[in-house]
Formats: sequence, C-alpha cells, structure tokens
Amino acid sequence: MIRQEALAPPEEEMDAPSSGGGVSLRQSLRRYKAAFLSLVFLGVLVVTAATAPLISPHDPGKVSVGDRLKPAFWARGGSLAHPLGTDSLGRDILSRLIYGARVSILGGVASVGISGALGTVLGLVAGFFGGKLDDLIMGAAEIQLAFPFILLAITAMAVLGPGLLNVILVLGISRWVAYGRVVRGQVLTVREK
Repeated sequence: MIRQEALAPPEEEMDAPSSGGGVSLRQSLRRYKAAFLSLVFLGVLVVTAATAPLISPHDPGKVSVGDRLKPAFWARGGSLAHPLGTDSLGRDILSRLIYGARVSILGGVASVGISGALGTVLGLVAGFFGGKLDDLIMGAAEIQLAFPFILLAITAMAVLGPGLLNVILVLGISRWVAYGRVVRGQVLTVREK
C-alpha cells in the first residue's frame, strides 16, 4: 500500500503558482541554491577582476627578495601585510590572484565568443545550403574532432608562438565544432518544416 505522503508533491512545488504563470524568481533561487551561490561567486570574481588596480594590496609583479616565501597570515610567521603569503620571488600571492582573474576571465569570454560566433556561422551555412558545402564543413568538423585537443594546441602554439592572444585564438578556433553541429541541426529542422 502506498502512503499518502509519498504522493504529495515536494514543498517547493506546492509554492509554485497554479495559474500557469511559471515559477517566481524567489522560488527559483530557493530551489537552485547551488546555482545562485555560483552566480554570486562569479559576480564577485568579475567585480574583483574589474577593480584589480583599486583593491590589490601590492604590485603583482614587484619582486622583493627580502619577503620571499612568507606564509599566509593564519600560519606561524605570517602577517596581514601579505594575507596569502609570497612566492619564491617575494611577490604577493593575493595580488597575483586578483590580477590573474582578469586574464582568466578575458581568455574564457573571448575564446567562447570566437568559438560561438565561428560555430554559429559555419553551422548556419552548412544547414541552410546543404549539399557539398555541408559535407565540406561537417567533414572539417569530423577531422578536427579526430585530433586530440592537446596535440592541436601544441602544434598551433608552435606555429603561432606564445602569447595570450594566440592562446585565445587556439581555444576559440578549436572549440567551434560543438556550436556548429548544434546550430546545423536546428537549421536543418527549421528548413524541413
């Protein structure tokens, strides 16, 4: 015999409006706490990166051999002058993390933007025109998927040379296939209708 409590919807679903209006923002935030906390963390990270020159306690590139290998403030011998300690050259680790967030966010957003734009355009062209052009674009996608990413990245970096711009280009160009295949599939569906 099934108990009555097992048939009742969860408490969160009982709060949802019954008039078909959807779920409110407050209910969504209560239901997806991990997503909300991740969004808050990402927001703090972006604000920190954007305001790095204002909030960074030290110059991230300044070498101070006298301050080398200082521990974090909670360890014995640590101080609040360098809250996360210093590296082997005496550079402040907290300052380097704050400035490093700028590079990470720029690299991530730019490479996803490049791969999204490239994949969308190629997927649209392949799906809309079809035929030999579709075969050519999707054949190139299959060839790119056949190569291990690390091999492709090492080869491209050997040809292009080091640098943030080259890393962004390699990441952006090597990840277009996922976007291209999804867009192509959607275009084919709409074209058939």
